[in-house]
Amino acid sequence: LIISGIVILTYNYLNSNNIYNIISSTMKLYYFPVSLLFFYNIDCIIEKKYLLYTLSIYLSLFLLSYIFGFGYNTYQKVIGKEGFSGIFNSINEISAIIIGLFPVSLYYLKEHKKVIFEILLVISTLLVSLLTGTKVLMIGLIISIIFIYYKDIINKFNTLGKRKKIISTILFIIIIFLIIYLLQYTRFYKNMVVQNNFFKISNMFSLEFLDTVIFNKRLTYLSTNFNFYIHQNILNCIFGIGYFNSLKLVEIDIFDIIFRYGLFGLIVIIIPLVYVFKRTKLNSVQSFTIIFLMLISLTSGHVLLNPNVLIYFGYILKIKNESN
Repeated sequence: LIISGIVILTYNYLNSNNIYNIISSTMKLYYFPVSLLFFYNIDCIIEKKYLLYTLSIYLSLFLLSYIFGFGYNTYQKVIGKEGFSGIFNSINEISAIIIGLFPVSLYYLKEHKKVIFEILLVISTLLVSLLTGTKVLMIGLIISIIFIYYKDIINKFNTLGKRKKIISTILFIIIIFLIIYLLQYTRFYKNMVVQNNFFKISNMFSLEFLDTVIFNKRLTYLSTNFNFYIHQNILNCIFGIGYFNSLKLVEIDIFDIIFRYGLFGLIVIIIPLVYVFKRTKLNSVQSFTIIFLMLISLTSGHVLLNPNVLIYFGYILKIKNESN
């Protein structure tokens, strides 16, 4: 990693004289592999309850900042969107952190049959997701709850009689439609409407709707960066185009790594990732959380290139495996 870092620094320095920005941008690439290898090599075990405590602190800080009015709005009022980021610098990053900690924390409470605390955790996380006005946190919350409880629900359903199964199915369908109905009153839905109206998109099943409303123009930025990247010389394809140009970041981690650091930078990420996960035995909750965070990095980014998010990859690796 040190040798590869020297190579990237040297190449970028030959193409730009701003040594401070070169060091800063290169460091971003190495947060992830260094964190993974650090946690892989240290001899310690982290109990799930400490991740629960950490999540509780995040949620408390967020909710208290909203209650007492000392947090920040994510969007300017003139835009029309609504969102609250509390005392945190980036709403995308705090959303990724909460999603990373939530499954482990909820499963810990479920293991220890702390039903009241389970309910409180779900409610407080739901409130935070509603306040942020982002899609990722709300969807992440729903998927995590389904993952944690789906086996219990199926097993319970299979023990019911035919009549109770029919009633349960009807109630389930009613709940689903009720949730869909209530979604239109959430901030993230209203924000999607505002964005859709601003760009005047009539067909919600079009690529334009997917790009503009769902991915916030990230597909457009991806196309622009790709067209620029493929017309570079071979060295720029290997080492990337860097940050010193007018192109906007894609904000999808894997593509920002490829375009900004080239194929060389992608190798720097992949080799430690494969090395660590081939040698680490993960339980189902750990695997789910890691995969989920990786999927988030493919949609909203702000995971693999941000230390305050990716450090939780390391913590999750060191969770004490009491059971599945």
